[in-house]
Amino acid sequence: MRILLLGFLAACDTSATIGDDTGGGGDTADTGENIGDETGDTADTADTADSGDTGTAEATVAWDVTGDYTDLVFSLVSINIGETLSMADIAEELPAAARIELNEPPPDDYLIAIPDVPGLYIAYFLGGLHEDDGDGKWDPDEQWYGVSTTITFYLDGVLTPDMIDAGYQAGWNALVIDGTGNNFGDPLAQPLPVLLNDELVLGGGHDDTVAATDRVTTLAASAFSSGVVPAALDVTDVSDAWTLTLSGEPPSSHFADVDGDGREEAVELALAYTNVGGSYGFDAGTDTELGFACLDGLPVVGWWFASSTDITELIYLSQAGVSLGWNAIEVTGSGTAFLTPEEAQSLTLSTTCQLGG
Repeated sequence: MRILLLGFLAACDTSATIGDDTGGGGDTADTGENIGDETGDTADTADTADSGDTGTAEATVAWDVTGDYTDLVFSLVSINIGETLSMADIAEELPAAARIELNEPPPDDYLIAIPDVPGLYIAYFLGGLHEDDGDGKWDPDEQWYGVSTTITFYLDGVLTPDMIDAGYQAGWNALVIDGTGNNFGDPLAQPLPVLLNDELVLGGGHDDTVAATDRVTTLAASAFSSGVVPAALDVTDVSDAWTLTLSGEPPSSHFADVDGDGREEAVELALAYTNVGGSYGFDAGTDTELGFACLDGLPVVGWWFASSTDITELIYLSQAGVSLGWNAIEVTGSGTAFLTPEEAQSLTLSTTCQLGG
C-alpha cells in the first residue's frame, strides 16, 4: 500500500475516568468525610434480592429508559467505589420497560459502614440493561447495552446536619456521573439510555481534486498494521453526493489496536480512489489512491466501540460522549471530536485530506 499512516490517532484518548469526588456524592460539606472513598465488599451477597411487589407500592427509586430496549433485561447492579468503579453482583432483575420502578430498600447485606459517621450505612448501585438468553438473569458472558447516567446509592441511618445541607437524604439518592462531584439527581427520574448505535452514514461531496467519476470506499485502519486490506464495508461512485453506510459489527479482520491502548477497535476511513484495475472494489495494488474524507480540513473516521460484559466500561464511554457501536470521529491534532449525524454527512473528499501528515 502506498498510503502512509504516520501517528494515526496517536493523540487520541477515548477513555474517561471518574474523578475521586464522584463516588457516593463526593466531599460532604465541611465534614471532611468522603463517602465515595469506601470500597465495601459485597462478595458474600450471592442471592438475588427480592424487591417485593413493585406494582402495588409507591416507587422510591426509578429509571427512565430511552432507546430500543427490545429483548433486554434491567439489572440493579451492586458496585464497589474507589479510584475506579467495579462490579460486585446483581441485586435485582426486572424486564426492561420505558420506566422501571422499585419500592424497597436494598437488603442489609449490601450496606457498608461509613467511617466517622457512627450508625450510618451506604450501598452503591448502577441501573443497567443487558442482553438475555431467556432466563431473565445476567450471565457473565452477556453484554451490557445500557447504563444509568447516575450512581444510585442508599443511605441507612441518621445523617449529620452537614450531610443534609449538602443534599444527601436518608433512603435512595442519585449522583450524576459527570466528574464534578456533588451533583445530585432525582432518584425517581434517573436517565438510562440504550447506548447502541448500530448504523452510521458517512457522506458528502468532493473538491476539484477528486472527479465525480472516481469511487469512494471504506478502508479499514487495520490495513495499515497488517498490510492486508480487508473487504470493504461499502463502496460507491463519488458522483456529486456520495454516502457510505457502516451497519452492524464489522468482521474481525477490521479490528486492530489503532490508538495503542491495548484493546482492538474497528476504525473505517472513507477513501477516494481512481479505479484502474477494473474491479468494482478497491485494489490496493493497482488502483490510484486519492485522499480521504475531511470536515473543515480534518479527517473523519467511523469508529466501532464493542459492548462489554463489564457495565462499568459503559460509564467511561458515556462520560466521553461515545455510543456503543458506530461513532463518527474527527481526528484533530490534539485528539478527537465526536460528530453529529449531520456533520458526518457533510464531508469533503480531497487529495489534500491526508492522515498523519
